[in-house]
Order: sequence, then C-alpha cells, then structure tokens
Amino acid sequence: MARRLFRRRMPRRVTCRWLLRGKKTSPPPHYSTPDYSSLPDEIQEQILLKLQCFKSIVTCTSVCKSWYVLIKSRGFITMHLSRPLSNAEYFLCSYSKRFCYSIRNYNSERLEGYHGLIFPERRVTLHGSCNGLICYTKLDDVFSQIYLWNFTIRKLKILPKSKYFSQHTAYGFWYERNSDDYKVAKISCTEVFRVEVYSLSSNSWDLIATSGPSYSKTFFDKVVHVNGTLYWLASDQIYWWRNRRIISLNMKDLMFRDTLVWHAEESRSVVTFDMLGAGGRVILLFSFYNSGTDHMGIHVYDENLNDLYRYESGSSEKEYFRPLGMRSSGNEVLFQKLGTDAPIVVFDAGDFKFKEFCSSTKTIFRAIPFVETLVLLDDGDSRSLPNAP
Repeated sequence: MARRLFRRRMPRRVTCRWLLRGKKTSPPPHYSTPDYSSLPDEIQEQILLKLQCFKSIVTCTSVCKSWYVLIKSRGFITMHLSRPLSNAEYFLCSYSKRFCYSIRNYNSERLEGYHGLIFPERRVTLHGSCNGLICYTKLDDVFSQIYLWNFTIRKLKILPKSKYFSQHTAYGFWYERNSDDYKVAKISCTEVFRVEVYSLSSNSWDLIATSGPSYSKTFFDKVVHVNGTLYWLASDQIYWWRNRRIISLNMKDLMFRDTLVWHAEESRSVVTFDMLGAGGRVILLFSFYNSGTDHMGIHVYDENLNDLYRYESGSSEKEYFRPLGMRSSGNEVLFQKLGTDAPIVVFDAGDFKFKEFCSSTKTIFRAIPFVETLVLLDDGDSRSLPNAP
C-alpha cells in the first residue's frame, strides 16, 4: 500500500522539479497550466504590485494581453508609485569623481550600496530626480537637449525642443500631484526673461512668463519646486556675489515675489550657494571663505518665504559640512563632514538639530531621493534601452 502511494506521488515531485529548474521545454503530459485569468482582477492587480519593477513587472507584460494592458495603464503606474513600500529608501548619488553615479539604500544605520548607475550618455548635467524619473542634459550640448530617463525600466524620453534658446538657463523638475503630470521648468536670463514649462502628459512646452523682477535676469542657480511654486536665486548684476534674493513664481496665479536672504559684508567672499525644497520648506545652504577658514550656513523658510531658522557655523574648520541633498519628506537634510572618514551628518529641519548618521568611504557630491517607478512605460515616444546596465 505504501509503495502504491509513493508511486502515485511521484508525478507531483517530478512536476515541481521541472518548475524549479525553469526549463523552457513542454511540461509533462499530466501537468496542467494554471489559469491565472480565473483570479479576480483585483487579486491579479495586487499580486503584480508586489513585484519588482524591471525583472518581474516588465517581464509580466509578455505573459498575456490582459496583463500587458493592465501594467501599462496610467492607473496601474500611479498605484505602483503610491503603493505601500518597505522601509527602504534610496538616493541617487554622484561622487567627487566626475560622472560617477550610483543608487544607494538609505536606512536608519547607514547609506549602503545598492546599484551602480551609468547614464546613456557619458558626460551629463543632472537637473533632478522625481519619483524615479531622472532629468538631465548633455554637458557639451550648447542647445541643451533635455532628457527624461527611467533607469528602473530602461526607458529614455527625448523632450521636444522649445522655441527659445539661451545659454544661461536654469532647470526645475517636479511632479504635479493634482494633474498626475511631470513638468520641467526652463528659466532663461539673457536679454529677455522667459519662463517655459514642459508637460509630459501633453508632450509640449508652454511659455508662461516673459517678464519678472529686473534682478532675476542676472544670476541664479537651479530651480526648486514646493507646493505649486517655483523658487530660484538672483542677485544684483554688478555684485553678483552679494545681496542674494530668492525669487518665487506661483504657478497658479503667475505672481512673482522676492525675499532678500543674504547681504554679504565686504569682509566676506561667498563661494557657493545651494537651495533645496520639499515638504513645504525652502532651505538655503551656503558656504563662504573668511580669514582662511571655510564656514557654512543654513536658512530655513516656509513656502511663503517666512524665516523659520538660521544657522551659521563657528570659526573652526571642523564644523564645515558640505550639503548633499534632502529627503523627499523635507524633514532631513544630508551633509558630509570634511575629513578622512567623511561621515554623513543629518540636519533635522523640524527640530533644527544635527545628528551624526554614518560614515562613508566615498566622498559624495550630491544625493537626490530616488524610488523605483514605471513612469514612461506607457509612453509611446520613449525609447527602450535594452543594453543599459
């Protein structure tokens, strides 16, 4: 009797072994292919949402027509982006060695390696990452062709060129939740001041402003987006390193406003400025050289540019931190302390306190929040990059 039971169970064991080996040969005669289409649509959807982006979800588009339509639908892509994730959070990091990038995992103890990153073009200028979509231009491209790249699913979008050209341009990149749309701002400051905005949903540019504050034509760095408002830095034309201002443009009513955030003294020579924005906060970061010592400062504003907090380091060079980036929540700013072990320090933008986070064997130049996403999977104009790593 025992032998009969054992013999009857043998086909199941063979079937399991055949499945685990993943062979492409036809299954044994007694094996029946599971009919996944018999599962309710809601269950199929929840199962697919739990899979990894590239190796699993994208592969599943080849399983059947219903999965192909589901995975490439706008609703599924949006749900995948907002699905409950594990506690893993990632940063797109660039290093002091030019054109060297990687995706690193941020957790409560360290900033650890996760995945190397090689851009489709070797020499690029990175303008931001939003929901896993990376915005960049080629470094040597004088016409500044703009690209949107989804590293996770190997999709590249070449944006149509705007009607206007300027060699002095700042870029901003963000996600507009109300319209479920990704947008790029292009602000030119040559003889004519212009603000252009690209919409991914319409795949077109819109000229939204041709005039602004006079000093906004002189100098600024990157563009920051916070809750429907664009922010960038400007200064006087003659003394560009002094009297820095934050210019803001409300995208709803197209109203400008400015705030004087820095009045440099004659004894100080400002070296670098940076600005970050997230979670209803605009944070100005700066460093200056004074009497042979580097200093750094932090100014925190709300979205209406009301002053919330100001910090300026002391005279000791050991207190100098280089800003790296800001978490997507807007609650923490990452810095790297100068030194041999290059420790990562976190500034809590809510409690206005510093805390040492972890050590780093590499000198990081910039860290931008990053998530895996399916954005561009449904875009017919984007280009697949099968040979990308």
